[in-house]
Amino acid sequence: MKTELFGFGAVAAALIGGLLLAKSVGFGGAEPGQDPAAQLGHAMVGAIVVEQAWAAETIGDQGRTAAYMTIQNGSGGEERLMVAHVEGAARTSIHRTVTEDNITRMDHINALIIQPEGSAHLSPGGTHIMIMGLEGPLAAGDSVTLSLGFLEAGDVTFEVPVRARMDMMDHSGH
Repeated sequence: MKTELFGFGAVAAALIGGLLLAKSVGFGGAEPGQDPAAQLGHAMVGAIVVEQAWAAETIGDQGRTAAYMTIQNGSGGEERLMVAHVEGAARTSIHRTVTEDNITRMDHINALIIQPEGSAHLSPGGTHIMIMGLEGPLAAGDSVTLSLGFLEAGDVTFEVPVRARMDMMDHSGH
């Protein structure tokens, strides 16, 4: 009876292939020496950390979409997201989706309050950054330059990936 074992070369090749695949889909963290907040969809300014930011792809030529993210306030004081801007968009504003009497609408809000040591989750069907008047369509795999202005922490500009609308399904349990 002959027993075959995988050789070191096969195991190494499988391991390297798995690591490359993980890196290509967004796992594996920042490059050595790179600030983890400098990753696509992540940013930091003062005590504010923005994570998992993304924008939905546009549909046809409608020229509008939305951006979603989690904003963490690591300070002992209240923080406010006052303004947002996307390069290539005519207007950007903070909206909250509200449903009353079976009618859903989006309301503009002047500032998003993030409590001390708290976080705000911007998600489909809830609070989001509305992006309007885009110069062209956005497709999954693209990225946009997003600037956020906070009352206390200041401004931060970073790249946000564009994802397929299928990603708008609720993944809150993950």
